[in-house]
Amino acid sequence: ENKAYKKQNISVKLPFRNNDELLNMLNMKSTGVFQLMDEQGALGNRGSDKGFLKAVENTHGNANPRNPRFGGVDFAKDGRLYFQVNHFAGMVEYTATGMVEKNADHLQADLADLIAAGGMPVEPEEL
Repeated sequence: ENKAYKKQNISVKLPFRNNDELLNMLNMKSTGVFQLMDEQGALGNRGSDKGFLKAVENTHGNANPRNPRFGGVDFAKDGRLYFQVNHFAGMVEYTATGMVEKNADHLQADLADLIAAGGMPVEPEEL
């Protein structure tokens, strides 16, 4: 955007916002929010939204130092589960209820039937 303004001889300085803390909180391989959600999904029936929120809170809320981009969790608000992320524009609240199930990688039934009908042995990790 600065280039476009300069081309038009408009003097504007747009601040650079470093979002590395936020991106790391969401995407880190072992501790990111998405990785923690995947881990709960990998637990099958033992994984849960509440387990996901506890993992996020333990990883980002109880860390030393606490991640400034993590706003906290709410286990009881109107019967749903929530967590907050401090984005550059402010605090955003996400509903975690149903999040682990929605993120699960289930094999579609028709694809599973097709593989089974193929007659070739398939190892679970190949699916």
